[in-house]
Amino acid sequence: MAKLLLDTNILLFAGNGTLSQAASEMFIDDSQQKYYSAASLWEIVIKTMTGKLPLKIPVEKFEEAMAVHGLRRLDITVAHIYGIQNLERI
Repeated sequence: MAKLLLDTNILLFAGNGTLSQAASEMFIDDSQQKYYSAASLWEIVIKTMTGKLPLKIPVEKFEEAMAVHGLRRLDITVAHIYGIQNLERI
C-alpha cells in the first residue's frame, strides 16, 4: 500500500475541487494511505486568523473533515525538529 503525505495546498485544493485529475484520483484512491502534517493544520489556522484564507467551515472542523476522508494526522515532536539537523543538504 502506498503512503502519501499531503501538503497544505493539496488539502485546501481538495476541499474546493480544484485538484488536477491525477491528484484527484490519488486523493480518492482508498488503496493509498493518506497523511497530513500537524504543521499544515497550524498553517491553515494562522492563514485563517490573518484573513488570508477564508474557509467554508470553521477551522476547528477542518481536522474532522480530513478524518472523514480517511486522512491521518502526523504529529510533530521535538525529536522531529532536532532531526532536521541530520538531513543532507541539497
